[in-house]
Amino acid sequence: MQPWPGAAILLLAINSIECAINRAPQFLPGGDMTRFSLPEDTQVGAPVYRLQGADPEGAPVHYSISGHHFEVDRISGIVSLVKPLDRESLEILEVIISITDESVGGAEPNTVSLRREIPVLDVNDNSPEFLGRPYSLVLVENTKTDTIVYSNITIVDADAAHNAEISLNCISGGCETFAVSVDKIGEGNYRGNLILKKPLDYELMSSYSLTIEASDLSPKKPLSATANIAISIRDVQDQPPVFLNAPYSATLQENSSPVMLQIKAKDGDLGEARPVVLSLEEDTLNYFKLVKNTLVTSHVPIDRENPLILQNGGIYTFKVLINNELPGDFSYERITIVITDVDDQIPQFNMPVFNINVSEDTSIGTPLPGLNMVVTDNDLGDNSHYALDLKSNDRRALDWFLVEPAEAYGRTPVVVRLKDNTGFDYDAGLRHIKFTVVAYGEKLEVSSSDVIVSIIDANDNSPIFEQASYSFIIPENLPPGSSIANITATDIDSGQLGEITYSLRGFGINKFGTNPQNGNLYLTNRVDYEKQKSYSLSLEAKDGGGRVTTVSLLVSLTDVNDNPPVWEMTQYQRTVREGATNFQPQFFIRALDADRDGETKMRYKILTSNSDVLSVDEHTGEVKITTPVSSSHTSRGQYELVVRAFDDGTPPLHADVPVFVRVGIPGNQRPVFRDVPYNTTIPETAKSGDMVLKVRATDPDGPDTSVHYRIANGADNFHIDENTGLITVSSAAILDPDVTLTNRYAVTVLAVDNGLPVRETAQTTVTVNIVDVNNKAPYFLPNANYVRHISEKSDIGKTVVTVKAIDSDLGAQIKYSIIDVRAVHKTGVPLIDGGLYDFKKAFVIDETSGDIKVNSHLSHQSAAVIILTVEAKDVNATINVEQQVAKVEVTLYIQAYDEQNPKFTVGGWSVIEPVVNVSLQEERPIGSTALSLTAFDPTNNLPISRFSLIPPTPSSISLDNKGKVSIMQRIDYETLKEKNIMFSVEAMSNDGHRSSIAHVILNIEDINDHTPEFKKSVYHGQIFESAVQGTPVLTVEATDGDMANTSAGYGDVMYSLSGESMALFTVNSITGEIVVSESGSIDREKQAVLRLTAIASDTPLGGANQRKATVPIIIEVLDVNDNKPLFSAAEFSAVVLENVPKGTPVVNVTATDLDKGLGGSIEYEIVHQSDAAGSLFEMNNKTGEIKTKVALTGKGRTDPYIITIRAQDLGEPSLFSDVPLRIYIGDVVTNDGVPTFIHPTLDEMAYISENSSIGSPVFRVIASDPDNPNSLEGQVRFSFLQDGADSLAFNIDPVTGLITTKENLDREVKSNYTLLLVAQDSGLVPQHATRQLRVTVTDIDDNKPLFKRSQDEAPEEFEIEEELPVGSTVGVIRAVDADVGENAKIGYLITYGNEDGLFGIKRLENNSALINITGRIDRESNGEHLITVKCFKFSATPQSLRKMYNKQDFSEKQIRIKVRDIDDNMPVFLKNNITIGVRINVPHDTLLYTLSAVDEDVDAAPITYSIESIKFERSIGLHNLPTANATTLASAFFLDNNTGELRTATNMAEYYDGHFTIKVSASNREGDGKAFTEIQVIVFVVRDRGLMKFIFTQPPGEVRAGLHNFKGDIEKALALPISLNIYDTTFLSKSDGSLDFSATSSCFQLVGAHTFDLKEMEQLLLPGTNPEIDDIYHKYNVQSVQRCAPLLIKAEVTWVQLCVLAIACFIGIASLISGCVLCCSYN
Repeated sequence: MQPWPGAAILLLAINSIECAINRAPQFLPGGDMTRFSLPEDTQVGAPVYRLQGADPEGAPVHYSISGHHFEVDRISGIVSLVKPLDRESLEILEVIISITDESVGGAEPNTVSLRREIPVLDVNDNSPEFLGRPYSLVLVENTKTDTIVYSNITIVDADAAHNAEISLNCISGGCETFAVSVDKIGEGNYRGNLILKKPLDYELMSSYSLTIEASDLSPKKPLSATANIAISIRDVQDQPPVFLNAPYSATLQENSSPVMLQIKAKDGDLGEARPVVLSLEEDTLNYFKLVKNTLVTSHVPIDRENPLILQNGGIYTFKVLINNELPGDFSYERITIVITDVDDQIPQFNMPVFNINVSEDTSIGTPLPGLNMVVTDNDLGDNSHYALDLKSNDRRALDWFLVEPAEAYGRTPVVVRLKDNTGFDYDAGLRHIKFTVVAYGEKLEVSSSDVIVSIIDANDNSPIFEQASYSFIIPENLPPGSSIANITATDIDSGQLGEITYSLRGFGINKFGTNPQNGNLYLTNRVDYEKQKSYSLSLEAKDGGGRVTTVSLLVSLTDVNDNPPVWEMTQYQRTVREGATNFQPQFFIRALDADRDGETKMRYKILTSNSDVLSVDEHTGEVKITTPVSSSHTSRGQYELVVRAFDDGTPPLHADVPVFVRVGIPGNQRPVFRDVPYNTTIPETAKSGDMVLKVRATDPDGPDTSVHYRIANGADNFHIDENTGLITVSSAAILDPDVTLTNRYAVTVLAVDNGLPVRETAQTTVTVNIVDVNNKAPYFLPNANYVRHISEKSDIGKTVVTVKAIDSDLGAQIKYSIIDVRAVHKTGVPLIDGGLYDFKKAFVIDETSGDIKVNSHLSHQSAAVIILTVEAKDVNATINVEQQVAKVEVTLYIQAYDEQNPKFTVGGWSVIEPVVNVSLQEERPIGSTALSLTAFDPTNNLPISRFSLIPPTPSSISLDNKGKVSIMQRIDYETLKEKNIMFSVEAMSNDGHRSSIAHVILNIEDINDHTPEFKKSVYHGQIFESAVQGTPVLTVEATDGDMANTSAGYGDVMYSLSGESMALFTVNSITGEIVVSESGSIDREKQAVLRLTAIASDTPLGGANQRKATVPIIIEVLDVNDNKPLFSAAEFSAVVLENVPKGTPVVNVTATDLDKGLGGSIEYEIVHQSDAAGSLFEMNNKTGEIKTKVALTGKGRTDPYIITIRAQDLGEPSLFSDVPLRIYIGDVVTNDGVPTFIHPTLDEMAYISENSSIGSPVFRVIASDPDNPNSLEGQVRFSFLQDGADSLAFNIDPVTGLITTKENLDREVKSNYTLLLVAQDSGLVPQHATRQLRVTVTDIDDNKPLFKRSQDEAPEEFEIEEELPVGSTVGVIRAVDADVGENAKIGYLITYGNEDGLFGIKRLENNSALINITGRIDRESNGEHLITVKCFKFSATPQSLRKMYNKQDFSEKQIRIKVRDIDDNMPVFLKNNITIGVRINVPHDTLLYTLSAVDEDVDAAPITYSIESIKFERSIGLHNLPTANATTLASAFFLDNNTGELRTATNMAEYYDGHFTIKVSASNREGDGKAFTEIQVIVFVVRDRGLMKFIFTQPPGEVRAGLHNFKGDIEKALALPISLNIYDTTFLSKSDGSLDFSATSSCFQLVGAHTFDLKEMEQLLLPGTNPEIDDIYHKYNVQSVQRCAPLLIKAEVTWVQLCVLAIACFIGIASLISGCVLCCSYN
């Protein structure tokens, strides 16, 4: 039978229809180049974008892109740049992107295209550009400042935005004179402006070459450009004429030949010079005239004796004036003429007789003090020469004294010195001596002066002891006060100078003493040989003049037997066994004696003993057993001795000690407690029989069960079971800490064994801590008075009484409530609830404070007495909560408001508020009336005369029956704790039936009854005169007995100042601190002591009650060095001839200083001398006298020598003043001066760089000639002495002395030149001098330091071992520098590869570098370090630099440091505590996990993995299932020892819903049992029905890439100690059985301490249960969470399936019919 052909035709038709549909592909969002842009500096070839698209049929797609700038990979869609970009040329790129799918079922492929515009982003790749260059301008020198002088500077930048923003700066060539600014014209277009900042001066600078820089403002890589501006300055006529050869001076004798001085001058303007005219001014004597430009003498004779010249010291000065011919500026210069004299004067002494006092101890060479002798000869030079000498009738005067100087010129201070002091002694009887100082001229005595010297005694003799040192020996028991020795000194000086006082110095002066007047040595305190054996002292003898002589004293002690023996222990104890015959070990007792340095020989003796079994060795102290010991020898089984130790002193001393030897019982040892110490805590509510603690003791020599326990103390609270050691609370226990006042018990427990013949006992302490429990009820004090009388008119809310309950429990919180209210009618009948008046609501209570307040209107008629039952309940009670309450009754009497009751008429009393408030001042007299109470009876308006106090009554007042309240005690406001006195008074009507009560409050008022008192009667302070505003001086403090901080302020003290100096200070009115004010100045030189008065006032608001106190303040002003020395003249001048001898006085300058002390002491010095003056003069730094230092021959000239003199005080800081001194040296002989070289000096050298051009300056030779520089004799010319080839390389200017190069110099050819210089004047008979100058050709720094290596040379290698200590050496490297000296010094720096700071580099003295270790070197972290070292010029070595290695830069060198490994690491698993899962149907040999361990050591041996143990556990509830034995478990898994692969080795079905715990070890050290690492691997055997699964909307490949992070994020979000096990990652199987290749299914399980079931996992992980987990699902594209095992549901039948089923049925029936027909036909 053939199948029905219609089915095949139908299926073919359906397939044809489906194949004919091919839908177009689409670009995906984010992959279609929307909003895509590109920076213009993108590198060619770089991938810039990825096109992404998809085909609806899932067919592959291909990509394309148009244009010349990009290309795209057809398959991946990655777009790359193929052509450089330039935004300035093309800002927008237009491209067409296309996506094409593949042909499906014969249909044509589809292509989708999109047009895109891609902006090109600007980068800063164009520098600013100056346009219109060059820039130049001309300015006149009087151009105004702050004006724009040039604005034709145009700058452009082709970039955009901030890359085209321009800043303009001046960088060189005159930036201090000019400034620049910039104006923006348009995008990238700017104009620069040049601004004049400072005035121009053509004479100083005639032109400028300005360099300006334009920079863009790019934040990452700014670019810049520079331009030059040439500026010329045009001169204007603004300078006065100038002299060219000033200053002008000359020297001539009176009536001498004419003098000639040439005056040279010109106009000060250099651009267009104008003619000048000369003239003389101030030539009042008409001695000179001008002939053209030359100064000559006139016909008037020159006379030195003219008063005008004489008073100026022979100096005649006038002016020469210079003018422009045209009206304009002028200048003048002073001309100085030194006029010399002839010999016509004799020397004169300033006094005929001098009387002086000289001390006998004057040192040899010292000038005689007080001798102010001066000899004056008014002549000059040799004309003023004279000789000085001494003469006397007493030959000793000529031996003792010497006059200086022996020869002198002009005015000379004379000094007489002591040249020998032999016999010059007051103590030898010398009192007076006389001599004469004589002046000789031409060997003839021309004048003299007598000197009478009186000799005065001096302290020139020190005290003398008879011996240089003393030593004494005393016994240590010498009593204090004893005399040790008589020691005195002598002094031959007279009077008070010879009086001697004594004092003792040194360690031990507390033990010894001396008499200040008589000397000697005494013992003042006890000494102890054992503490110190000797004392080294110094006895000091001081005479009346302060001379001190010291002598050494050595006091040695001798030992005496004054210390008894001391035993090492207070008692000795030993235990021996029964029958012992010796001690094991030996038993020694020992005593020590401090005498004889511990060398005392001790003797030992038994003093008493209860048996003769023991003996003591007399010499060694060994205790010995003489016969076997027995416990029966003594009643207590213990031998007791008293042993005495004797020392060997005289007399011998002794000490006793008890010795106990206990005889133990053989075979029985004391029990031992275990688990000590014992400490436990129980509540105070523990009941009788409650367990406290269990102690346990063991018996070393018997069964532990035979140990019995008992309590030695504490049995009243605790009980112990004698057999088990269980401690319980006893029946009589009282544990309440509030009762026992303790919360800790120390219970002593004894453990007694059952040994024979004597039981042994052990003891321990059990500490029991008692915890307080809130178990006590609160209570009210029994004596509390809760009865109150209140008016029925009391206001609602008024507190009438406060109840207070007490609870001793910790943490108790009491809540108050009214639980019952009863009331009584005024007739005494109890009221029943429910009446018209609701008395139950009359009062309420505050549940926290216990305040009872009025809640409704009260009525005496309705309820005369209301009784409240108040309950206090502890709401924090933990035990017997309902019973922790207390109750108290509060009785409130409601007083009727009766108009008939007496009424008080004082203090605002009312029936509703029966309170009398009265104010009463303190200190009222005792017995005086404080208050008079009055009341009246409203029935008859008569006054009440019966008053009485209601107890309690205060003792300070009393009340009579008339209502007068009197004071009975002193009332002091300051001593009262409560500032009021309260009592109650009852006023009774005259008939005795009606009464009223008044509550009286006496408010005590403070009065100002105390005056402030200062703590000192006078305050003294000190302050420096330099103190600034706010400097604290002192603090005054006053106290006031009145109460402080009150409204009246009677006790508040305020401070103020008065007095003559009060303006200089201010005082803090609160604290009393006095500081310097801002007004006035403190000057010690004007006022050394400042006086003012401090005032302390109370009552700050003032008034009649204010009290004041004053105290004087004396402030001493301390000097600071604030005044500099002042000279007596603003300028000094002096004249000296060139032929005076060395040491001739020239002038004496003086200064004064107002400061005191060192600040007023002045020293003088020469701080500056002109080059010509050199070192011609010296100065006495104490007196200010100037003398010639050398002979002045040849130094005469018309110009003065300028010297700057400084007077400087010795204060801190030091202050000084300078004054100029002009010294004129008269020229005596023509051309007597020899030129002198100033530069070069003898050892001075010249240096010239080898790269200097021809004509470069080398050295300027400077020489001076003492003769007049305006004459030929004083004009110096320079030349070389041509004695060698060295001078051929140089030129010298004969006038200026400038040496320049004549040829190129090469240091490598010749490095040193020697030049012989000649300086010669121009006189008719010239004088000359020579000087050698060495010229060194210096090296220029023209070579960089380099490493000697080739370009491709491999790095230099060093090898070190790991874990070397910091500081260890790695190696030494060296660079070279072809320069020499400082130029050749090389610095080194590690520039790359040392980011972790493991290495350092240090320059060595030999120019090499040492590399050392600065951090931990770990081979496992890095086995090789490649660092780059760069060498620099040493002076230019940077602190830090990071730069990659450049092989073309030979200043860099690579160093490879190899680290040798040491075996210092064990294997480490890459993951610890692994948890994995396996399904029950997993086949054998399935890989579960690959364990991986690593050993960081490089040369480590291979790692071997081993299973140490396997355990299997069922889940909870399945323990009744059979479990596998150890043998079966061992074969459940297989672990590859080499690879670490863990595989299944058996069927897992029998282990369902359980887990294996596998302990795995990793080791690579053979024979080392400790060198391994272990981890646990937990394998859960799970069924699919127990798993959940995640549904991801990504294919498995993408899911696996992020699965590890996803797992970690989920575990972190759950915040539970669980692990997420994910078992697979497969394509999602849809419900119809097909696979979704765009989604992933991953089954998982949560595992913690147990495995989680499905419901628990759904509660934790279903979407919507945890927002944090929902965020993770969104992040990792989790669509849903489902159960892993699918639910079995009935499949839905489609119409196609029904058709097929019908066809199948039809075919079956047809076949059956056909069969039947065939059978029938056959038959």
